[in-house]
Amino acid sequence: MTSWGVIGIGRIGQNFIKNLLEVPTAKLYAVASKSALALDRFSQHHPDILTYDSYEKIIEDPQIDALYIALISDSHYQYAKMALEKHIPVICIVPSVKNVKEFDEMIEISQKNKTLYLEGIRTRFMPCYHQLKQDALSIGKIQEIHCNVNEKQLDDNYWLYYSIAFAMGIIDSTLIDVDLFNDDEVEVIELLFRNQCKLVIDRSSLSYSSCKIVGANGTIILSDYTSPQEYTIFINDVSKERRFDIKNDLVPVIEAVELCRNKGLLEHPDMTIDQTRQIIDIADNIRREMKYE
Repeated sequence: MTSWGVIGIGRIGQNFIKNLLEVPTAKLYAVASKSALALDRFSQHHPDILTYDSYEKIIEDPQIDALYIALISDSHYQYAKMALEKHIPVICIVPSVKNVKEFDEMIEISQKNKTLYLEGIRTRFMPCYHQLKQDALSIGKIQEIHCNVNEKQLDDNYWLYYSIAFAMGIIDSTLIDVDLFNDDEVEVIELLFRNQCKLVIDRSSLSYSSCKIVGANGTIILSDYTSPQEYTIFINDVSKERRFDIKNDLVPVIEAVELCRNKGLLEHPDMTIDQTRQIIDIADNIRREMKYE
């Protein structure tokens, strides 16, 4: 049984805890928050869970087997490094680092201490995404993946990381060019890959975070590519729907950590170190070019 600690018990932390309770091999052991009010409210609902009023204290607890960091992105780097130095496996919500340099520092500590560090891009671990990758082979050579971003759904710069991570798992090629189009009403990012497939990230859309995958012989439409649970395949005049009943979309991420701990792995095949590094590198270059915070 893995004893989990959670840093941050706001909306994201509470959602993770809800997911954690669905994994039979995991248990919530402790949480940390700097808000006395938040800790008091949490204890009323979870009186058996240990609480800490500082992030450093929970990291110092020797009973913690794994740690989820649910803070604003700028705080991840500091506390993730501290946890890895204590040999505590870490999951962060993305983006947990600002650039490749910081990511490489994390991986250096991870490998030195033989401790897992995982970017929690949930899409890559979900059963629906695994099936989608197989179904994408049926529509012929992929020509374009078009992601429509709903920024109310994806806070901060999550939209950028999720879009790149989603597409690169399907395209399976190296990036060769990036074009940015930005005016008062439209913001579009186009990424061209060596196999001539194009990823288009459209931030001007008012739709939910939907996606269209265009192949030589058909298309696939998703209503939500950040937490995919259904999609439709169109080939000629025939359509086929795929549906997955996933109520707690972080469960596959938690199960991935459990698997890595049990097998002594420092990376997961659904989100390898090299893949994560590529995603962070591309996103960092785009953020600097577009002057995002």
